Amino acid sequence: MNDERRAANDWRRTTADGGRLVRRGGMAAMGSDERVARAEEALREYGLSEGGWRRSPSGNLRELLTDLLQWCDATQHGFERALAAARAQHQAESPGAAGAAGGA
Repeated sequence: MNDERRAANDWRRTTADGGRLVRRGGMAAMGSDERVARAEEALREYGLSEGGWRRSPSGNLRELLTDLLQWCDATQHGFERALAAARAQHQAESPGAAGAAGGA
């Protein structure tokens, strides 16, 4: 397989992201605003769920995190490991990340 074909195979379209191209094994790089919008969309779904309209945004966040913990238990995915990786990714993507790493 040539390099160009191999590179093309590293990408796939996802219906969950409206047909956006994402790199296999991970999300395409996205900005903070897009991540916030995606989080708000997920939390909005919890707000629309039965009883969700009675909870605060932080209550819906707690429900989402609890569901993710349950999902990790059921599918044998490591929540703490994923959380640590997400924190590292967040730090790396945050404004001033290069300076923050050296100043800590």
